Amino acid sequence: VDNDVALYEVANRWIESRYVRPVCLPEPYHHPEAGTLCKVAGWGSVKPTKPGAMQFNLQLSQQLNEVKVPIIEPHKCAEFYKDSLTRRMFCAGYQNGKKDACQGDSGGPVVCPLGNDGRYTLSGIVSWGIGCAQENLPGVYTKLSMMIPWIMSYISKDVGKDPTLPYSASRRRSFVNLLPDFRAISP
Repeated sequence: VDNDVALYEVANRWIESRYVRPVCLPEPYHHPEAGTLCKVAGWGSVKPTKPGAMQFNLQLSQQLNEVKVPIIEPHKCAEFYKDSLTRRMFCAGYQNGKKDACQGDSGGPVVCPLGNDGRYTLSGIVSWGIGCAQENLPGVYTKLSMMIPWIMSYISKDVGKDPTLPYSASRRRSFVNLLPDFRAISP
């Protein structure tokens, strides 16, 4: 699933709280080094799934869960998944499995430390995997730094506009058509 990303525009500002905070976008084409311990969050299944096993009536978590996983060297990731990966993907997890994102977590954030001051950058998006928490099958994530030029081409359209003004119908339509445009201009 290459280019596994979407933007969603909200009509109202988020209200920051202890639980809702902004996260930094990464620099274009700058990705954390292998071994960096990142946080993955989601409401997905918390039960390991064997490769090829279909889960029906998936029981999702009732609370937001977080797991810390290290980014894996690209060549090691390629050994696990052969020709299934593109330059817009990365792996994170443990070779022995045990900790991973799982079904229902797709679309969730992968945040990695940005320096030592407690800030994080949104480095990835939960994308896919084979099973959950299985040995030699780490999670695969969208490498957000590769998508920054595309993201900026959309969010920079609003630079200098008053965010409290209502959205125009034409602007709403442009976001409805966002994904087809993305496929046409993706890296």
